[in-house]
Amino acid sequence: MASKGWQQPYVNIFKHVKVEDWRRSAKEGDVSSYTDKKLKCTVYRIRGPVPANSYILVPKVINQSLGLTGHFFYLLFRPTPGKYFVVHLDVAAEEGQVIRISFSNMFKEFKSTATWLQFPFLCGAAKDSVYESTSKSAKHGLVGPAPTSVRWTCLMLDLQYTLSVYLNRCYSHLKSVKLCANMAVKNMFTTDLLLDPGISFSEAKLMGLASSLGTGPMPREMSFPVPKGGHWHDLYDYIKFPSGGTKLPFDSIQKASPQPEARSASNQRSPEREGSRCVNLSKAVQDRVSLIQQITNPKLVRPKTFSIPRDLLSHSDDQQQESPCSSSHQLTSRPPADPDDGGVHVYVHPEDFFSQYEGESEEEKLLPDPILRLSRIIGFGGATTKCVLWTKSGDAVVYPCHAIIVSMKTSSNQQRFFIGHTDKVNELRCLALILNNW
Repeated sequence: MASKGWQQPYVNIFKHVKVEDWRRSAKEGDVSSYTDKKLKCTVYRIRGPVPANSYILVPKVINQSLGLTGHFFYLLFRPTPGKYFVVHLDVAAEEGQVIRISFSNMFKEFKSTATWLQFPFLCGAAKDSVYESTSKSAKHGLVGPAPTSVRWTCLMLDLQYTLSVYLNRCYSHLKSVKLCANMAVKNMFTTDLLLDPGISFSEAKLMGLASSLGTGPMPREMSFPVPKGGHWHDLYDYIKFPSGGTKLPFDSIQKASPQPEARSASNQRSPEREGSRCVNLSKAVQDRVSLIQQITNPKLVRPKTFSIPRDLLSHSDDQQQESPCSSSHQLTSRPPADPDDGGVHVYVHPEDFFSQYEGESEEEKLLPDPILRLSRIIGFGGATTKCVLWTKSGDAVVYPCHAIIVSMKTSSNQQRFFIGHTDKVNELRCLALILNNW
Protein backbone atom coordinates (compact mmCIF):
# COMPACT_ATOMS: atom_id res chain seq x y z
CA MET A 1 0.00 0.00 0.00
CA ALA A 2 1.21 3.52 -0.77
CA SER A 3 2.38 5.99 1.85
CA LYS A 4 -0.18 6.92 4.49
CA GLY A 5 1.15 10.44 5.05
CA TRP A 6 -1.35 12.02 2.67
CA GLN A 7 -4.20 10.78 4.88
CA GLN A 8 -3.18 12.97 7.81
CA PRO A 9 -4.81 14.55 9.68
CA TYR A 10 -8.01 13.35 7.94
CA VAL A 11 -9.45 12.39 4.54
CA ASN A 12 -12.60 14.07 3.20
CA ILE A 13 -14.04 11.09 1.32
CA PHE A 14 -16.54 13.01 -0.82
CA LYS A 15 -13.80 15.43 -1.87
CA HIS A 16 -11.30 12.61 -2.35
CA VAL A 17 -13.50 10.78 -4.89
CA LYS A 18 -15.10 13.99 -6.31
CA VAL A 19 -18.53 12.62 -5.65
CA GLU A 20 -20.24 15.45 -7.55
CA ASP A 21 -19.05 14.22 -10.98
CA TRP A 22 -19.73 10.51 -10.24
CA ARG A 23 -16.59 9.30 -12.01
CA ARG A 24 -15.04 7.52 -9.04
CA SER A 25 -18.32 6.94 -7.21
CA ALA A 26 -21.63 5.45 -8.27
CA LYS A 27 -25.27 6.28 -7.61
CA GLU A 28 -28.34 4.17 -8.15
CA GLY A 29 -32.05 4.95 -7.84
CA ASP A 30 -33.40 8.22 -6.45
CA VAL A 31 -30.23 10.13 -5.51
CA SER A 32 -30.16 13.92 -5.72
CA SER A 33 -28.33 16.91 -4.27
CA TYR A 34 -29.84 20.04 -2.73
CA THR A 35 -28.86 22.94 -0.51
CA ASP A 36 -29.90 22.40 3.09
CA LYS A 37 -31.12 25.63 4.71
CA LYS A 38 -29.99 24.61 8.19
CA LEU A 39 -26.52 23.43 7.23
CA LYS A 40 -26.11 26.05 4.50
CA CYS A 41 -24.30 23.63 2.21
CA THR A 42 -24.92 20.95 -0.40
CA VAL A 43 -26.12 17.58 0.86
CA TYR A 44 -27.07 14.38 -0.93
CA ARG A 45 -30.49 12.84 -0.46
CA ILE A 46 -31.10 9.14 -1.05
CA ARG A 47 -34.72 8.02 -1.31
CA GLY A 48 -36.51 4.83 -2.30
CA PRO A 49 -39.05 2.29 -1.06
CA VAL A 50 -36.36 -0.43 -1.00
CA PRO A 51 -33.04 0.72 0.55
CA ALA A 52 -30.99 -1.76 -1.48
CA ASN A 53 -32.17 -0.22 -4.77
CA SER A 54 -31.19 3.41 -4.02
CA TYR A 55 -27.64 4.07 -2.86
CA ILE A 56 -24.30 5.89 -3.19
CA LEU A 57 -21.30 3.58 -3.62
CA VAL A 58 -17.70 4.70 -3.03
CA PRO A 59 -15.57 3.73 -4.93
CA LYS A 60 -17.41 3.05 -8.15
CA VAL A 61 -15.57 -0.15 -9.12
CA ILE A 62 -16.17 -3.02 -6.71
CA ASN A 63 -12.70 -4.57 -7.05
CA GLN A 64 -11.01 -1.25 -6.22
CA SER A 65 -10.31 -0.03 -2.68
CA LEU A 66 -10.32 3.35 -0.95
CA GLY A 67 -7.29 2.24 1.07
CA LEU A 68 -8.13 4.59 3.96
CA THR A 69 -6.26 3.54 7.09
CA GLY A 70 -7.84 5.92 9.63
CA HIS A 71 -9.08 4.07 12.70
CA PHE A 72 -12.15 6.32 13.08
CA PHE A 73 -14.91 6.67 10.48
CA TYR A 74 -17.14 9.75 10.76
CA LEU A 75 -20.50 10.04 8.99
CA LEU A 76 -22.55 13.27 8.98
CA PHE A 77 -26.12 12.33 8.09
CA ARG A 78 -29.79 12.56 8.94
CA PRO A 79 -32.17 9.57 8.65
CA THR A 80 -35.34 10.31 6.73
CA PRO A 81 -38.31 10.55 9.15
CA GLY A 82 -40.64 7.55 8.98
CA LYS A 83 -38.23 5.56 6.76
CA TYR A 84 -35.53 2.91 6.97
CA PHE A 85 -31.89 3.29 5.95
CA VAL A 86 -28.84 1.00 5.67
CA VAL A 87 -25.09 1.68 5.65
CA HIS A 88 -22.47 -0.90 4.63
CA LEU A 89 -18.74 -0.53 5.34
CA ASP A 90 -16.35 -3.03 3.80
CA VAL A 91 -13.11 -3.12 5.80
CA ALA A 92 -9.99 -5.24 5.42
CA ALA A 93 -8.22 -6.98 8.26
CA GLU A 94 -4.44 -7.31 8.36
CA GLU A 95 -4.86 -10.98 7.54
CA GLY A 96 -6.39 -9.94 4.20
CA GLN A 97 -9.96 -10.94 4.96
CA VAL A 98 -12.73 -8.49 3.98
CA ILE A 99 -15.40 -7.89 6.63
CA ARG A 100 -18.66 -6.00 6.16
CA ILE A 101 -19.89 -3.78 8.98
CA SER A 102 -23.55 -2.82 8.54
CA PHE A 103 -25.93 -0.74 10.63
CA SER A 104 -29.57 0.08 10.04
CA ASN A 105 -32.75 1.03 11.87
CA MET A 106 -34.44 -1.96 10.27
CA PHE A 107 -32.22 -4.44 12.12
CA LYS A 108 -33.99 -5.77 15.21
CA GLU A 109 -30.95 -7.33 16.88
CA PHE A 110 -27.21 -7.71 16.60
CA LYS A 111 -25.94 -10.50 14.34
CA SER A 112 -22.42 -11.58 13.49
CA THR A 113 -20.56 -14.06 11.32
CA ALA A 114 -16.89 -14.42 10.47
CA THR A 115 -17.29 -11.87 7.65
CA TRP A 116 -20.31 -9.74 8.60
CA LEU A 117 -21.34 -7.63 11.60
CA GLN A 118 -24.89 -6.21 11.71
CA PHE A 119 -25.74 -3.55 14.31
CA PRO A 120 -29.23 -2.14 14.94
CA PHE A 121 -29.29 1.66 14.83
CA LEU A 122 -31.63 3.46 17.24
CA CYS A 123 -32.60 6.88 15.92
CA GLY A 124 -32.58 9.61 18.52
CA ALA A 125 -35.28 12.22 18.93
CA ALA A 126 -35.02 15.97 19.35
CA LYS A 127 -34.61 17.29 22.87
CA ASP A 128 -37.86 17.78 24.81
CA SER A 129 -39.89 16.19 22.00
CA VAL A 130 -42.61 13.61 22.52
CA TYR A 131 -40.25 10.93 21.20
CA GLU A 132 -37.37 11.67 23.56
CA SER A 133 -38.74 9.71 26.53
CA THR A 134 -39.37 6.58 24.45
CA SER A 135 -35.90 6.66 22.89
CA LYS A 136 -34.20 6.36 26.29
CA SER A 137 -34.89 2.63 26.39
CA ALA A 138 -32.63 0.76 24.00
CA LYS A 139 -34.66 -2.45 23.81
CA HIS A 140 -38.13 -0.95 23.69
CA GLY A 141 -37.25 2.43 22.18
CA LEU A 142 -37.21 3.61 18.61
CA VAL A 143 -36.33 0.34 16.90
CA GLY A 144 -37.80 1.02 13.48
CA PRO A 145 -38.48 4.07 11.31
CA ALA A 146 -36.88 7.35 12.36
CA PRO A 147 -39.13 9.77 14.28
CA THR A 148 -40.27 13.01 12.67
CA SER A 149 -38.01 15.00 15.03
CA VAL A 150 -34.82 13.09 14.16
CA ARG A 151 -31.81 15.42 13.99
CA TRP A 152 -28.64 15.71 11.98
CA THR A 153 -26.14 13.30 13.50
CA CYS A 154 -22.37 12.99 13.67
CA LEU A 155 -21.64 9.26 13.94
CA MET A 156 -18.15 8.06 14.88
CA LEU A 157 -17.25 4.39 14.42
CA ASP A 158 -14.03 3.02 15.90
CA LEU A 159 -13.23 0.48 13.19
CA GLN A 160 -10.10 -0.83 14.86
CA TYR A 161 -11.84 -1.43 18.18
CA THR A 162 -14.90 -3.00 16.52
CA LEU A 163 -12.88 -5.62 14.64
CA SER A 164 -10.74 -6.33 17.68
CA VAL A 165 -13.64 -6.85 20.10
CA TYR A 166 -16.20 -8.60 17.90
CA LEU A 167 -13.97 -10.70 15.63
CA ASN A 168 -10.55 -10.62 17.32
CA ARG A 169 -8.94 -9.25 14.16
CA CYS A 170 -6.57 -6.37 13.45
CA TYR A 171 -7.92 -3.53 11.34
CA SER A 172 -6.00 -2.63 8.16
CA HIS A 173 -8.00 -0.19 6.00
CA LEU A 174 -11.43 0.85 4.72
CA LYS A 175 -12.20 -0.55 1.26
CA SER A 176 -15.64 0.85 0.36
CA VAL A 177 -18.76 2.58 1.68
CA LYS A 178 -22.34 2.05 0.53
CA LEU A 179 -24.99 4.51 1.72
CA CYS A 180 -28.49 3.19 1.08
CA ALA A 181 -31.89 4.89 1.29
CA ASN A 182 -33.41 6.62 3.14
CA MET A 183 -31.13 9.39 4.39
CA ALA A 184 -29.50 12.76 3.74
CA VAL A 185 -25.68 12.87 3.86
CA LYS A 186 -23.41 15.88 4.22
CA ASN A 187 -20.06 14.13 4.17
CA MET A 188 -17.91 11.36 5.61
CA PHE A 189 -14.23 11.12 6.47
CA THR A 190 -11.61 8.96 8.16
CA THR A 191 -8.93 9.96 10.66
CA ASP A 192 -6.76 8.71 13.51
CA LEU A 193 -7.91 11.58 15.72
CA LEU A 194 -10.70 11.44 18.27
CA LEU A 195 -12.60 14.62 17.38
CA ASP A 196 -15.28 16.43 19.34
CA PRO A 197 -17.81 18.23 17.09
CA GLY A 198 -19.09 20.35 19.98
CA ILE A 199 -15.76 22.13 20.55
CA SER A 200 -14.55 25.07 18.49
CA PHE A 201 -10.90 25.67 17.60
CA SER A 202 -10.59 28.53 20.10
CA GLU A 203 -12.10 26.38 22.88
CA ALA A 204 -9.82 23.48 21.98
CA LYS A 205 -6.81 25.77 22.26
CA LEU A 206 -7.86 26.90 25.73
CA MET A 207 -8.42 23.29 26.81
CA GLY A 208 -5.04 22.18 25.51
CA LEU A 209 -6.42 19.80 22.87
CA ALA A 210 -4.15 19.24 19.88
CA SER A 211 -3.72 16.74 17.08
CA SER A 212 -0.37 15.75 18.59
CA LEU A 213 -2.31 14.38 21.57
CA GLY A 214 -4.75 12.43 19.37
CA THR A 215 -7.68 14.76 20.03
CA GLY A 216 -9.05 17.99 18.65
CA PRO A 217 -12.05 19.88 17.28
CA MET A 218 -13.95 18.88 14.15
CA PRO A 219 -12.53 20.32 10.90
CA ARG A 220 -14.56 23.27 9.66
CA GLU A 221 -15.55 21.60 6.39
CA MET A 222 -16.93 18.66 8.38
CA SER A 223 -18.65 20.50 11.21
CA PHE A 224 -22.30 21.52 11.54
CA PRO A 225 -22.99 25.27 11.82
CA VAL A 226 -23.94 26.64 15.24
CA PRO A 227 -25.63 30.06 15.51
CA LYS A 228 -24.11 32.67 17.77
CA GLY A 229 -25.05 31.98 21.37
CA GLY A 230 -26.19 28.42 20.57
CA HIS A 231 -24.72 25.12 21.69
CA TRP A 232 -23.85 22.26 19.36
CA HIS A 233 -25.36 19.47 21.47
CA ASP A 234 -28.69 21.30 21.67
CA LEU A 235 -29.00 21.20 17.87
CA TYR A 236 -27.39 17.94 16.77
CA ASP A 237 -26.65 14.41 17.97
CA TYR A 238 -23.19 12.93 18.51
CA ILE A 239 -22.97 9.12 18.56
CA LYS A 240 -19.79 7.21 19.36
CA PHE A 241 -19.55 3.49 18.77
CA PRO A 242 -18.42 1.79 20.88
CA SER A 243 -19.89 4.23 23.34
CA GLY A 244 -16.98 4.36 25.78
CA GLY A 245 -18.15 2.32 28.76
CA THR A 246 -21.88 3.02 28.60
CA LYS A 247 -23.77 -0.15 29.46
CA LEU A 248 -26.48 -0.90 26.86
CA PRO A 249 -28.93 -3.84 26.94
CA PHE A 250 -27.46 -5.20 23.69
CA ASP A 251 -25.04 -4.26 20.93
CA SER A 252 -26.66 -1.30 19.23
CA ILE A 253 -25.60 2.02 17.78
CA GLN A 254 -27.38 4.81 19.61
CA LYS A 255 -26.84 8.01 21.49
CA ALA A 256 -25.54 7.31 24.98
CA SER A 257 -27.00 8.83 28.13
CA PRO A 258 -25.91 12.44 28.63
CA GLN A 259 -22.58 12.62 30.43
CA PRO A 260 -20.43 15.59 31.46
CA GLU A 261 -17.91 14.99 28.70
CA ALA A 262 -20.66 14.99 26.06
CA ARG A 263 -21.58 18.59 26.75
CA SER A 264 -20.19 21.49 24.82
CA ALA A 265 -17.00 23.00 26.17
CA SER A 266 -18.75 26.36 26.33
CA ASN A 267 -21.11 24.90 28.91
CA GLN A 268 -18.37 23.36 30.99
CA ARG A 269 -16.62 25.12 33.81
CA SER A 270 -12.86 25.20 33.66
CA PRO A 271 -11.04 23.06 36.26
CA GLU A 272 -9.68 26.19 37.97
CA ARG A 273 -13.15 27.67 38.49
CA GLU A 274 -15.03 24.50 39.25
CA GLY A 275 -16.21 24.36 42.86
CA SER A 276 -17.72 21.61 44.95
CA ARG A 277 -20.61 19.59 43.61
CA CYS A 278 -22.83 16.77 44.79
CA VAL A 279 -21.65 13.26 44.02
CA ASN A 280 -23.73 10.12 44.38
CA LEU A 281 -21.65 7.53 46.22
CA SER A 282 -22.29 3.82 46.27
CA LYS A 283 -22.74 2.03 49.59
CA ALA A 284 -19.24 0.53 49.36
CA VAL A 285 -17.70 3.98 48.92
CA GLN A 286 -19.82 5.44 51.74
CA ASP A 287 -18.66 2.68 54.08
CA ARG A 288 -15.06 3.34 53.09
CA VAL A 289 -15.37 7.09 53.71
CA SER A 290 -16.98 6.40 57.09
CA LEU A 291 -14.08 4.12 58.02
CA ILE A 292 -11.52 6.72 56.96
CA GLN A 293 -13.27 9.39 58.98
CA GLN A 294 -13.13 7.14 62.04
CA ILE A 295 -9.40 6.68 61.53
CA THR A 296 -8.54 10.32 60.81
CA ASN A 297 -10.94 11.74 63.44
CA PRO A 298 -10.91 9.21 66.32
CA LYS A 299 -13.13 9.70 69.33
CA LEU A 300 -10.72 7.89 71.66
CA VAL A 301 -7.05 8.78 71.70
CA ARG A 302 -6.01 6.51 74.52
CA PRO A 303 -2.86 4.51 73.80
CA LYS A 304 -3.53 0.91 72.87
CA THR A 305 -1.06 -1.76 73.84
CA PHE A 306 -0.48 -5.08 72.19
CA SER A 307 2.12 -7.80 72.48
CA ILE A 308 4.65 -8.93 69.92
CA PRO A 309 6.44 -12.26 70.43
CA ARG A 310 10.11 -11.88 71.20
CA ASP A 311 11.15 -14.17 68.35
CA LEU A 312 9.66 -11.70 65.84
CA LEU A 313 11.67 -8.76 67.20
CA SER A 314 15.24 -7.87 66.31
CA HIS A 315 17.38 -6.18 68.95
CA SER A 316 19.64 -4.60 66.32
CA ASP A 317 19.43 -0.81 66.29
CA ASP A 318 19.85 -0.73 62.51
CA GLN A 319 17.01 -3.17 62.00
CA GLN A 320 14.77 -1.24 64.35
CA GLN A 321 15.33 1.90 62.33
CA GLU A 322 14.41 0.07 59.14
CA SER A 323 11.20 -1.30 60.66
CA PRO A 324 8.16 0.25 58.99
CA CYS A 325 6.30 0.18 62.29
CA SER A 326 8.84 2.37 64.09
CA SER A 327 8.72 5.09 61.42
CA SER A 328 5.00 5.05 60.64
CA HIS A 329 3.38 4.58 64.02
CA GLN A 330 6.01 5.73 66.52
CA LEU A 331 6.03 2.37 68.29
CA THR A 332 7.89 2.18 71.60
CA SER A 333 8.91 -1.04 73.30
CA ARG A 334 9.33 -1.54 77.02
CA PRO A 335 10.14 -4.54 79.23
CA PRO A 336 7.22 -6.79 80.11
CA ALA A 337 5.45 -5.96 83.37
CA ASP A 338 4.86 -9.63 84.04
CA PRO A 339 8.07 -11.69 84.37
CA ASP A 340 6.19 -14.72 83.01
CA ASP A 341 5.05 -12.84 79.92
CA GLY A 342 6.99 -14.05 76.89
CA GLY A 343 6.44 -10.97 74.73
CA VAL A 344 7.36 -7.30 74.59
CA HIS A 345 4.54 -4.76 75.05
CA VAL A 346 4.32 -2.11 72.33
CA TYR A 347 2.05 0.94 72.43
CA VAL A 348 1.30 3.85 70.10
CA HIS A 349 1.60 7.54 70.95
CA PRO A 350 -1.69 8.86 69.50
CA GLU A 351 -0.61 12.49 69.66
CA ASP A 352 2.35 11.71 67.41
CA PHE A 353 0.40 9.47 65.07
CA PHE A 354 -2.51 11.80 64.40
CA SER A 355 -0.59 15.08 64.43
CA GLN A 356 0.67 14.43 60.92
CA TYR A 357 -2.93 14.66 59.62
CA GLU A 358 -3.93 17.91 61.34
CA GLY A 359 -2.50 20.13 58.60
CA GLU A 360 -4.03 18.18 55.69
CA SER A 361 -7.01 19.37 53.67
CA GLU A 362 -10.35 17.58 53.53
CA GLU A 363 -9.46 16.15 50.13
CA GLU A 364 -6.27 14.56 51.48
CA LYS A 365 -8.13 13.10 54.46
CA LEU A 366 -10.32 11.07 52.09
CA LEU A 367 -7.31 9.19 50.75
CA PRO A 368 -7.00 5.49 51.73
CA ASP A 369 -5.37 4.52 55.01
CA PRO A 370 -1.62 5.22 55.16
CA ILE A 371 -0.96 1.50 55.51
CA LEU A 372 -3.00 0.84 52.33
CA ARG A 373 -1.89 3.80 50.23
CA LEU A 374 -1.16 2.91 46.61
CA SER A 375 2.56 3.15 45.88
CA ARG A 376 2.96 1.84 42.34
CA ILE A 377 0.99 0.45 39.40
CA ILE A 378 2.42 -2.09 37.00
CA GLY A 379 0.35 -2.46 33.85
CA PHE A 380 -1.40 -0.57 31.06
CA GLY A 381 -5.18 -0.67 30.64
CA GLY A 382 -5.62 1.23 27.37
CA ALA A 383 -7.36 -0.43 24.43
CA THR A 384 -4.94 1.21 21.95
CA THR A 385 -1.77 3.28 21.99
CA LYS A 386 -3.97 6.36 21.46
CA CYS A 387 -4.67 6.19 25.20
CA VAL A 388 -1.08 7.25 26.00
CA LEU A 389 -0.20 10.96 26.14
CA TRP A 390 3.23 12.58 26.48
CA THR A 391 4.21 15.99 27.78
CA LYS A 392 5.68 18.46 25.32
CA SER A 393 9.09 18.07 26.96
CA GLY A 394 8.83 14.29 26.78
CA ASP A 395 9.81 13.75 30.43
CA ALA A 396 6.42 12.39 31.57
CA VAL A 397 3.77 10.05 30.21
CA VAL A 398 0.08 9.79 31.15
CA TYR A 399 -1.91 6.59 30.62
CA PRO A 400 -4.90 4.72 32.13
CA CYS A 401 -4.85 1.45 34.04
CA HIS A 402 -8.46 0.33 34.38
CA ALA A 403 -10.19 3.00 36.55
CA ILE A 404 -6.99 4.87 37.50
CA ILE A 405 -5.05 7.45 35.47
CA VAL A 406 -1.28 7.21 35.96
CA SER A 407 1.18 10.05 35.37
CA MET A 408 4.78 8.82 35.40
CA LYS A 409 8.13 10.58 35.02
CA THR A 410 10.29 8.59 32.62
CA SER A 411 13.58 9.57 34.27
CA SER A 412 12.74 8.40 37.80
CA ASN A 413 9.67 6.18 37.18
CA GLN A 414 7.89 8.22 39.85
CA GLN A 415 4.12 7.85 39.54
CA ARG A 416 1.12 9.98 40.49
CA PHE A 417 -2.42 8.64 40.50
CA PHE A 418 -5.74 10.26 39.63
CA ILE A 419 -8.47 8.21 41.27
CA GLY A 420 -12.22 8.73 41.11
CA HIS A 421 -13.58 6.84 38.10
CA THR A 422 -15.88 3.91 38.78
CA ASP A 423 -15.30 2.16 35.45
CA LYS A 424 -12.48 1.53 33.00
CA VAL A 425 -10.94 4.70 31.53
CA ASN A 426 -10.68 4.36 27.76
CA GLU A 427 -10.26 7.97 26.71
CA LEU A 428 -7.95 10.76 27.86
CA ARG A 429 -9.12 14.31 27.26
CA CYS A 430 -8.50 17.81 28.65
CA LEU A 431 -5.22 16.86 30.35
CA ALA A 432 -3.41 20.15 29.87
CA LEU A 433 -3.27 20.79 33.63
CA ILE A 434 -1.84 17.34 34.34
CA LEU A 435 0.77 17.55 31.61
CA ASN A 436 1.89 21.11 32.33
CA ASN A 437 1.82 21.22 36.14
CA TRP A 438 3.91 18.13 36.90
